[in-house]
Amino acid sequence: MLVNSPRSVSILVLAAAAATVVTSASTARAPGTAASGQHRLRVVLHAGYPIPELGDTGNVVEDRAWLGTVDATATAAVRCVDLKLTVSQLISGVYGPAPVGVASQETVTRHLSARGEYGAYAHQRVPLLAEAFCRRPSGQTLRASVKTTVLIDVPPCTGSLRVLAGKATVNGRTVTQGTRIARGAITSVPRRGRLVLGAPECNGFRVVLPPGVARIGGYSPKARGAPFVSNRLVGIRADGHAGGARAASLPVLVRPNGIDCADCALPLPASFALRADRSRAAVRVYFGIASVVTPEREVRVHAGQQLFIDCRSRPCRVSTPVLFQPGERFRLIRERSKPLPRTLRGARRPPLAALAPADSDARLFTGGTRDRGATVAVVWSRERRVAPGTMTTQKGLVVWARDTRRWRLAYARRYRFWDNVLVRPADVTRDGRADFLVTEWNGGSGFCGPRRVLARFGSTVSSIFRLRDLCETDLGAKGGDLVVNTAVGPCPYRLGSAHCYGGIRHDRMRWDGHRFVLIRSRTVCLLESLDARRSCTR
Repeated sequence: MLVNSPRSVSILVLAAAAATVVTSASTARAPGTAASGQHRLRVVLHAGYPIPELGDTGNVVEDRAWLGTVDATATAAVRCVDLKLTVSQLISGVYGPAPVGVASQETVTRHLSARGEYGAYAHQRVPLLAEAFCRRPSGQTLRASVKTTVLIDVPPCTGSLRVLAGKATVNGRTVTQGTRIARGAITSVPRRGRLVLGAPECNGFRVVLPPGVARIGGYSPKARGAPFVSNRLVGIRADGHAGGARAASLPVLVRPNGIDCADCALPLPASFALRADRSRAAVRVYFGIASVVTPEREVRVHAGQQLFIDCRSRPCRVSTPVLFQPGERFRLIRERSKPLPRTLRGARRPPLAALAPADSDARLFTGGTRDRGATVAVVWSRERRVAPGTMTTQKGLVVWARDTRRWRLAYARRYRFWDNVLVRPADVTRDGRADFLVTEWNGGSGFCGPRRVLARFGSTVSSIFRLRDLCETDLGAKGGDLVVNTAVGPCPYRLGSAHCYGGIRHDRMRWDGHRFVLIRSRTVCLLESLDARRSCTR
């Protein structure tokens, strides 16, 4: 239930179903329904609890924009050829895309969900609209809509906690969105559920509790609140006035530290997670700084770092904070990244995830007419953390060659983070196997960078052709030959662009077993007045 209280961030709901307007916040909210004989369409709109924009560090909470999620569902009791659902926010008298996002989904099924975001400043009203359209096989279109107004009322920070999302049992009583929860209460979150608590007006204070039992902590505006107690994965975003999180079975306490900065109206809150069982615990910090306290020592963990505690024997052993990588699973024992293996067993091609470095986005290239798939190329990239608060992008190309009962890493090359790698499989050595035409583009508008051809001979893969740092040049294949397309000649136009040229020279080259030999060259000029024999000059 959404509450309307001057002591909380309140949401006042004004619902409209078709032409019926509900004007009382205490009246039950009815979903909008449109009907045409036996053909019915139903749409439901739900506005989530708003929170202050965390990136606006120069303003106090009362002067920031407040953001919230809005969910809508559409259900058709009849068959729809197309079912469309949109969620929008009223801006300047017109419902349109909200400043922070708008949801729009389309499907041919009878049930559809969409999620968007709304945003406004304190004490403003946010009109929202969800519309569903069902196009029947007969061509008839059904329409249903729901309007909801969210009133954002920002109270002073008192540390009072409320349910922001989810539901749970607190001291034997079921709680839902908007319900206040007292400090020290015992909370039980159902299986596959999640409970989000917080006091958004207190510098965005927020706690996420997973399934299981936990003791509720708190936030104190003038001191430090009590910690949350749980042996599950607890996520907290708070400054130094929150009590943090304590492991239920271990002497481990994690406290957030607010970061003061010259241009910040409030200390920057920290964001961290604690995971524990009966003998181990792990802490991961996503933003800011958190202090991990045991009876023996206190360790500060910075953003991008994780720390492990082993209490199988006392005193507990606390590891040195280490970096964690994007995509790395959060476990009680450190998961070390394994290097790419040199060989993979099996005659069948391994899955793409096994052919590229861990936690990378990869693309597979294969081709050829004989022994198809005996050589494959993989272009990969991944984000890596190199220091607290510092990320970089790693990129590379690997080529795998298949032997009798194994796949072997036959070629590997790394690239700079700004390079783009384009690969085209083509047989330009006339051996029935896929060769790879590789274009290394530096990201500029001139398509500049090296070009190379990779081919397999026996058990090795090597570069048999290379052009160094050329622009406006492309590699292609035709009839088993390599074709190099190069821009030639000055721009024939007075107001031509930086990448204007007179024509293109097509060089056709054939592999003689040792190198590529030019067998034909043809130049095509952009204008008839240009001389192809003089590289498209006048």
